[in-house]
Amino acid sequence: MDNNAQANFVYQAINMKVHGIIIDHRLGKTLQKPVADAIEAGIPMMVFN
Repeated sequence: MDNNAQANFVYQAINMKVHGIIIDHRLGKTLQKPVADAIEAGIPMMVFN
């Protein structure tokens, strides 16, 4: 799966108003904006290694 697809999944989760999102830290640069948007929307984020 490419980085843009991962970013789109985060935005889909934001739109679904999920209770939390878990992401892989290797995509940190790609997901920086989507993660910030999720946090702004009040969705807790967890990053794993």
